[in-house]
Amino acid sequence: SLTFKNGTSGSSLTDGTTALNIDANGIITMPKQPMFNVTTSTTQDISTSSITKTTLWDTETTDLNADWANDQFTAPITGRYLMTCFVTWETIPEGAGNGIIWYKTPSGGSAALYKYAHNQHTEDNITIGMGATTFMSLTAGDIIELYVFQGSGATRTLQANNSGSGTNYNSNY
Repeated sequence: SLTFKNGTSGSSLTDGTTALNIDANGIITMPKQPMFNVTTSTTQDISTSSITKTTLWDTETTDLNADWANDQFTAPITGRYLMTCFVTWETIPEGAGNGIIWYKTPSGGSAALYKYAHNQHTEDNITIGMGATTFMSLTAGDIIELYVFQGSGATRTLQANNSGSGTNYNSNY
């Protein structure tokens, strides 16, 4: 097994926290790799035909490096990131569309649409769950925020994570 640790100049191999480990089977673990998971215990109303920032993420279940704060992720290092999200809407009528939009704000720049996922409903008045997964090339300091939209003709609600009702339960992250 080979272990790399964070430390200061002249520190021993036992100082600091493990940054990377390669075990005898070749399995690599990186316990400080950027990773977060957030969920919600609240709801958020979304007006029809508007692009709205999601501000309901009130529960961090994992945030290894404190990269998530104030409903946004800040890339700690330049690299490629895997992002996934899932939101559950209250009843949406047939023909209405909804979407997930990731906005990116480069360090020192302005927010702009970065990635986009859209869904058009074929069933009438059902609870809708929508997920999206993408890779993002980010520079250290880039900020990612999650926005949504829906075109039902009326205000609709993003459901609470812990509603306990069928498809809504634990379904917003």
